Amino acid sequence: MSALRNRLNVVIPFSVLLILPALAAAQQPLESFVLQGSGTGTANGGGVSAQGTSKTNLFGPTTFALTFTNGKDLGDVGGGKGSCSLENGTVQLTNSQGTISLLEVGMACNATNAQGLNTFQGTYQVTEGTGRFAGMTGTGGLTLGLSTIGPEGSALITISGILQSGS
Repeated sequence: MSALRNRLNVVIPFSVLLILPALAAAQQPLESFVLQGSGTGTANGGGVSAQGTSKTNLFGPTTFALTFTNGKDLGDVGGGKGSCSLENGTVQLTNSQGTISLLEVGMACNATNAQGLNTFQGTYQVTEGTGRFAGMTGTGGLTLGLSTIGPEGSALITISGILQSGS
């Protein structure tokens, strides 16, 4: 019996040593993600759309395209100076390595209640990836600024958060 116990005392720890690298490989590290970009966009009573070029800290140059739909109108922010509404929509980030799709929710506000600055601030969740980004997960925040409401104007975007590779 003691010979069997001694053998198990050697075999079991050795087996654990063989399994640990496989477990570590299965768990990909979390990576801090930052994107900054510029382009053009339009905001109107139905929502916001924008597209342009951007650069990320993790995978270089990308293009972005987003569409947000107006939800509940939150009303005037006071003194006739602007209004806000809830928004939801999608963002796609694309480069030669693949595409990352984000689901976005947040709030859009215009600062002047006229043809002035429009801003969107929200949170995102990665919903899909293709190519190198297949199986990617992640979450974070997005800020978008448009130079005008109505006709197409300039757009500035920043996205930051945490991503985890799917492979």
